[in-house]
Amino acid sequence: MQEEAMKSLEFTGERFHPELNGEIRQEHMHRYAWCRELAAGKDVIDVASGEGFGSAMLAEQAASVIGVDVSGEAVTHASRRYTRENLTFKQGDAAAVPLPDGSADLVVSFETIEHVSNQESAIAEFSRLLRPDGLLVISSPNVDIYSTRQDYDNPFHTKELNRKDFIDLLKTQFGAVRIFGQRMLVASAILPAEVSTSGVELLVDDGEVRRVTREAPQSMYFIAVAAHSENTLTLRQASILLSEHYDVYWQLKDELTATRKEMERIRGHLDAVLAEFGPLKSEVVKMRTERGLANQLKHLNVIAKSGLFDSKFYGSQSGKVGLWKSQLLKDYVLRGEQAGLAPSSLFDPSFYAASYPDVVESGMGLLMHFIVAGKKEGRLPKAPE
Repeated sequence: MQEEAMKSLEFTGERFHPELNGEIRQEHMHRYAWCRELAAGKDVIDVASGEGFGSAMLAEQAASVIGVDVSGEAVTHASRRYTRENLTFKQGDAAAVPLPDGSADLVVSFETIEHVSNQESAIAEFSRLLRPDGLLVISSPNVDIYSTRQDYDNPFHTKELNRKDFIDLLKTQFGAVRIFGQRMLVASAILPAEVSTSGVELLVDDGEVRRVTREAPQSMYFIAVAAHSENTLTLRQASILLSEHYDVYWQLKDELTATRKEMERIRGHLDAVLAEFGPLKSEVVKMRTERGLANQLKHLNVIAKSGLFDSKFYGSQSGKVGLWKSQLLKDYVLRGEQAGLAPSSLFDPSFYAASYPDVVESGMGLLMHFIVAGKKEGRLPKAPE
């Protein structure tokens, strides 16, 4: 089913597919799972519904859901894959949704506004679609963190916003705005084993995102509170500790940024060597390969964000289970790809190299080439099935 789903809607690297794993999956799935209770019993419009997985999640609790996407191909795919009586899909632009005024109690639009050139028109359109007591739930990447801190330029984004810009944009149509933050965490968490006693919502993604009534999976420690009777038992609320001085997640991100800068320096050195020693073909090919590796290391974050690197899949293939994702990613770029190891089930480097010798001769990494150029040129990431 997963392979058929990936075939029926082209994977472009921009549109999320639920078959993808890693950070990108957790981010996308969590947004819709978090929003499900807001959709309960309501008429919902999901603007930029894409592959359709999110609209289907909302339809589990909503009275009705209409997924709207600018891509006719995506609408056709979603209509075929996700079939519920209360779920439909329509083609339309975010700034011109083909539905009447006051059609919805809830409008959802995740990771959309940064792709829109006329953002004010889109926000006005969302307001038009809502009933007087309706609610808009919308997300946008924080340019200060998503792009500036990571030294990352997403070619698909038209305009990214900081917190103030985002609030100001929303207040052109909405009088009340509350901001929530979403990020990946490496933290110490103390959560009740009986979730019903907690004020925190615990969601688990085991292929399907669902609320659980058990302790957080793979707890490293147990902490107990005991008393002689239930009447004297005082329960603690859930607690999450974040360190402002030692953030493991951002430590890894910053290491990737530093590595990219170091590889840029190496690439400059390679350019100088090539200029000094001239166009001897064997040496040029060797240097191009080294330059390709340097370029890939510089852009490790691009590969990580693409959804085409599955650390569990690659760790199993390479026999290096247990390493951190950043370590496995570096291993793939420096050794794994040349050894013919696949980064995930979605990309086959051996097939890509055999099918496109011009890419091999260029010295550019095979996976990196597909991400930045190959998919736009219509090249296949793996053999057709």
